[in-house]
Amino acid sequence: MAAGRIDRDLPYIKKLAVEALAGVHGEQGDLERIEERVRDFYKERYPDRAASDQPRIDGAIQEIKAIYTRNIFPEMNVTWGVHPNNIGHDQSRGCFRCHDDVLVDKDNKTIGQDCEACHAVLAWGETNPDILKTLGIQQ
Repeated sequence: MAAGRIDRDLPYIKKLAVEALAGVHGEQGDLERIEERVRDFYKERYPDRAASDQPRIDGAIQEIKAIYTRNIFPEMNVTWGVHPNNIGHDQSRGCFRCHDDVLVDKDNKTIGQDCEACHAVLAWGETNPDILKTLGIQQ
C-alpha cells in the first residue's frame, strides 16, 4: 500500500486483503478464491463502487495475488500466518528458520543465507535513506 500498488481509497482493502490471504491454505484454486472473496465483498457491500472502481479493484486483486505468490509456499507447508513474524534475528530465528544452510530443496541444494536471495536490499544501516523519500514514506 505504501508503494501505491493497492489503492488505499478502496474501503477496507487492507483488512480484506489480509482476510483473503489468511483464508487460503496453499491449495489448488487459492488465487481464484482470493479474487472471488474481494469481488464478492465489493459487490455485496459497495455495489456502486464494484462497478465504478473496477480497474482499482482489479489492480488490488492482482497485487494481493502477487503477495500470495511471494509469501505462500505450499510445497514447504508455509501458508499465510504460519510464521507471523519473520523480522530480525531474534529467538524466533526469523528468516533463518529456513535459510540456515542446513535445509535443502528438492535438488538437495541448501537454502542460502544471502538476504538478496529473497529481497532487494534498498538501504542498510542508513539513518535517513533516500529510498524512503523515493517511495513517499518520508519527506
